Amino acid sequence: MKAKFKGFIFLTLFLFNLSLVSNTLALGCSEILYEGSPPEAITISIVPNKEEVVTNGQDKLILTISSTSDAAADFKVLVSGSENIITPENPKILAGDNQTQATVTSTKAEVKTITTKILKSDWVNICSFNILFSKPAISSSRSEVKTSKTEAIANSSDAIDLTITVKDMTGAVRTDLTPEIEISGSGNYITPVTLKGSNFLTSVTSNEVGNKTITVKIGSTKIASILVSFVPIPPSLTKVKIGDKEISPSDLDGETIDDKQKITLYGETIPNATVTLYAYSEPKSDAVKSDDQGSWLYSFSEPFSEGEHRIEATVTDENGRTSPRVEIAKFKVVKATSLETQ
Repeated sequence: MKAKFKGFIFLTLFLFNLSLVSNTLALGCSEILYEGSPPEAITISIVPNKEEVVTNGQDKLILTISSTSDAAADFKVLVSGSENIITPENPKILAGDNQTQATVTSTKAEVKTITTKILKSDWVNICSFNILFSKPAISSSRSEVKTSKTEAIANSSDAIDLTITVKDMTGAVRTDLTPEIEISGSGNYITPVTLKGSNFLTSVTSNEVGNKTITVKIGSTKIASILVSFVPIPPSLTKVKIGDKEISPSDLDGETIDDKQKITLYGETIPNATVTLYAYSEPKSDAVKSDDQGSWLYSFSEPFSEGEHRIEATVTDENGRTSPRVEIAKFKVVKATSLETQ
């Protein structure tokens, strides 16, 4: 009977000696290890300094390994995934110290499992827990936004092109996060953002005249705010009167005009705006107001001299915004005597 009882005690102590009782902490984990005869409960704790680590190769996960025993102990730290640096991989608790540390850095973003083992007759798992290794935050100062221009005509075809290079705090180019584009005001159109190589491309048009702000964001991080201007559509020429003869603008280039005939121009633009006309090769300019419908006409007070001539025009709206200058007419003038001879 005594032999059976002693055998039962030995088996119980043997099981205690190998048993681990797991306890997951809010951050990290701890285990109770029963060692010795009679068995002594030893608590091993592994506590990380943070629950998220940035994968920039510099942000460190510090693991503090503690033991309630004064005995020396050898540990091994394992980290799942790739691109990890563990220092040291085999931390030791020296006799009487009760504590040691190991650090983990990585350049690979993923959820990693941290596993700690203790050396007995072989390596024995203590516990495991997960830590998020995240990509570095986006940097507004390192990211770049380039525009093809900062002024465009307020129509559906004259576009401001944007080239966006997104970079994080390490300066690395990020193509995994698509930027969002916003533009103030109304009448705007933004083309879908596309990725080409390491850059995101998009373009903006607007039918509304005025200054607008283009904002480029990644989530809540504003990368850039760019002030652009959309100006009026240049005035157009609808009819030309030479003396008493009316012709279309497309026929003007082939029309023969003598230096005694006066020219009147008819056109269209935005309502209640100022159309400025520039005449060359005799440099002179004058202005005329458009009516409530946007129609305008201008009669040159004197005939043009012999030679090649062109007329350029701009329009300025009531808020002082001026369109680009465009050529609206081109013609040739000959002397009246040479015309009569022909």
